[in-house]
Amino acid sequence: MEKLLVLGGAAVHCKLVETAKNMGYSTVVVDYLPVEKSPAKQLADEYYQIDINDVKTIDEFCNKQNVKGVISTHLDPCQRPYGKICSDLGLPCLWNNEQIELFSNKSLFKKECIKNGLAVTEEYMTSRDDIEYPVFIKPVDSRGSRGQIKAQNELELKKGILTAELESRTGKYIIERYYERFPEIQATYFLKNGESFLIRTTDSYRGKDSLENVITYAVSPSCYDEAFKSLINKDIKIMLKKLGIKNGPVMMQGFWDNGKFRIFDQGLRFPGVDYERIIYSEFRLNLLESLIEYAFSGKMADIDIDESMTQLNGKKSIILFPVLKPGKIAKIDGIKKIKELDGVISVICRKYEGDIVSDSNSIDRRLAEIDIIGDDEAQVRDRGKKIMSLLHVVDSNGNDMMLPYGS
Repeated sequence: MEKLLVLGGAAVHCKLVETAKNMGYSTVVVDYLPVEKSPAKQLADEYYQIDINDVKTIDEFCNKQNVKGVISTHLDPCQRPYGKICSDLGLPCLWNNEQIELFSNKSLFKKECIKNGLAVTEEYMTSRDDIEYPVFIKPVDSRGSRGQIKAQNELELKKGILTAELESRTGKYIIERYYERFPEIQATYFLKNGESFLIRTTDSYRGKDSLENVITYAVSPSCYDEAFKSLINKDIKIMLKKLGIKNGPVMMQGFWDNGKFRIFDQGLRFPGVDYERIIYSEFRLNLLESLIEYAFSGKMADIDIDESMTQLNGKKSIILFPVLKPGKIAKIDGIKKIKELDGVISVICRKYEGDIVSDSNSIDRRLAEIDIIGDDEAQVRDRGKKIMSLLHVVDSNGNDMMLPYGS
């Protein structure tokens, strides 16, 4: 039985392990975490505690274990090691190292977008004295909102720069105009043999006050789905073709600015959610099968994709990210009941009893990810309210840690 190495044991990779096993492959998951904190390891045939950045050790492991395929589909930190490992071992890789580097650096990617006529979020130079506050500072290569700060004045700007520098792998940052009250959209593409297909559009909604950097729920399809397709979709596809990207998932995030999609983030991956399960539930199409097959053969399976799938056959989905107040979690109730509700496709827990929730303005404040589908937006929003009413989280002092729906 051929072995597939899955880089990263996060819950979003559980469906990778499940799919590979259903296809008859043996699965091995590696990351730096113990098995109890690595959900995909708990499903795998084998697992090992090896840091994904320890490429040399993973190379040696793969040679010793006769691993025939390597994959990572949802996690930014895994992308560089994925490219290097595949290159070292001569195994099929969805992207080359140059493409991975471009999509791992916000500043480089935005320059590429500008070169291809795509709009991006406006930036400031620190040497300029005409900065209009508020501004948004972030590392060029961060993930999950880490190191990202809104600054209202010069003092906050200096503090934000220091924070972003410390969070960045390269010590670099960018300063952007703060796009307050602009609709935020996420677009996901799936490429097959050089052809790009838009498979998802999403309206993302951020929290309030201390959680203004964190998406707390997302609705698909976007209310701008048709406008996006008619105004921007073709230009993005042309850029992807110029970049030589032929296979696999690509995601972009941006603000909707009067017909312009101003890009501010990107990734050579699926968004870190379980939306692929929603696609499968509605269309019986498992995109991961193609990627797993590619990991072994270097060829994409012949699957039918139609961009009308962004409309979910007229249905709506919501992905909820319930967020918590800072503190130590003593008790979580309601997860089991939520999993049994109609329309609930997936529940991924991000925090557990005994975990400490920091006061950060990042995705570390999320309790879980809950993927829901319904006949229309009213139904999924009602289901979302029902879910939130069932969730109860208290800290070690007996205080309620849950923040309201949409916080």
